[in-house]
Amino acid sequence: MILASACLPTLFKNVEIYGVPYWDGGYIGKLPLYPLFRTTKSRDVLIVQINPIERNKTPKTVHAIQNRIHEILFNSPLLRELRGIKFVHRIEATEKFNP
Repeated sequence: MILASACLPTLFKNVEIYGVPYWDGGYIGKLPLYPLFRTTKSRDVLIVQINPIERNKTPKTVHAIQNRIHEILFNSPLLRELRGIKFVHRIEATEKFNP
């Protein structure tokens, strides 16, 4: 299962688990974060983001461009969910002050 979670579809063949093929779900199937904000008693959630959001230089080679595309694709679901969580928190804060 660990191998499947790191198996990039453009670089490696799939990993089979009980006859079912798997690749890294980073492109679209990130684990949802929202339940961590709703169903746990912890006040903190630590996220380790391994792909940079921004780069100082524009990629120029085919390899560098493909690498940047992968970074953007991997970051998109996480950033979308974090924006959604922030939006919900903003609405809840507004409702507390304007019932």
